[in-house]
Amino acid sequence: MYSILSIASLRERLIDEGILGAENCSPEENEQFQALLETGEPLPEGVYPTPESEYEFCRIPDSKLTPAEELNLIEVLKLKRVMTIQKWVSFFGVLTVISLILSTLLLFR
Repeated sequence: MYSILSIASLRERLIDEGILGAENCSPEENEQFQALLETGEPLPEGVYPTPESEYEFCRIPDSKLTPAEELNLIEVLKLKRVMTIQKWVSFFGVLTVISLILSTLLLFR
């Protein structure tokens, strides 16, 4: 079944943002999962490579997401990007107003 968790970049972003909780697997489990990958077998449900290394694995407990939950997670990521853009626009807007005020004061001195 297709899931947004199968897309590495989305999974990493959700983990980095703290939206999904991930538990690191033990070294013994890492070796077992690496052996599974080498033989071409799929990883168990809810086990994914970590963003840092393809040889380390993590377990995501809530890996059975409904399509509605997946859409909500994607919307959260979009909202975070929009908020970042909003902050930058505000920052540059304030800089522009300050520069206009200073220019006006220096012009009419």
